[in-house]
Amino acid sequence: MAKDSEGKKFNRIPAHTKVVDGKKVEVKEHIRSNRSDSKGKK
Repeated sequence: MAKDSEGKKFNRIPAHTKVVDGKKVEVKEHIRSNRSDSKGKK
């Protein structure tokens, strides 16, 4: 868990490879917000 300059918490997701429906999918490094007001699709 890390915090950005405004003190908001977020998770840095490292680049990895996952298998979806038998296909390998490369996931780039990205940031997933943990803010309580980010109610996107799960």
